Amino acid sequence: MAKQPLSMVRGTTLSLALSVQDADGNDYTLQAGEVLRFGVKKKPEDTDYIFVKEAGPADMDEDDKYVFTVNPSDTEDKPFGCYYYDVGLQSGENYYNVIEASNFKIAFNVTEWEE
Repeated sequence: MAKQPLSMVRGTTLSLALSVQDADGNDYTLQAGEVLRFGVKKKPEDTDYIFVKEAGPADMDEDDKYVFTVNPSDTEDKPFGCYYYDVGLQSGENYYNVIEASNFKIAFNVTEWEE
């Protein structure tokens, strides 16, 4: 588990494909009732999310990765700046960090559509 900073332009799409490994480094497949949670907050200690995405056993792609998609509507009204995210695995009463709290930057674009 390591910090993995992310950045995206406000109002665009960002797709993340993640694989999960167990404590021995072996690939892990989510079981029924388990969920991966990708959450973004203004500060790590906040209780409210800016947005949160979840993936379950059925969300594995053809490359055996779990895909999270941040849609334009998730960030289009958010202020530019640095936020924080992490990814965790919830299994029943247990919660395991997959990616520890890291920077998540909502950036601006310089050029725009013109008539």
